[in-house]
Amino acid sequence: MVAKRSEGFLMAYVQEVVVNALLECAHEEVDPADAHLVKSLDTVRLQQKSASKPGNRWSNER
Repeated sequence: MVAKRSEGFLMAYVQEVVVNALLECAHEEVDPADAHLVKSLDTVRLQQKSASKPGNRWSNER
C-alpha cells in the first residue's frame, strides 16, 4: 500500500517519509508500523501541494 501511494516520489521524498515516520515512532515510544508510513506519506503530500501553490514563496525557487 505504501509503495503504491508513493509512486512517482523522488528518492529524497521517500527518505523524508521514512525518517519522519521513524521520528514520530521514537517520540511516541512505539514500534514502527505501516500506519506511521501512511501518515507520514500523507503529510509529505500535503507539504508538496502547499509548496507548489501560486504565491508561495518557495514555489518559484529551484
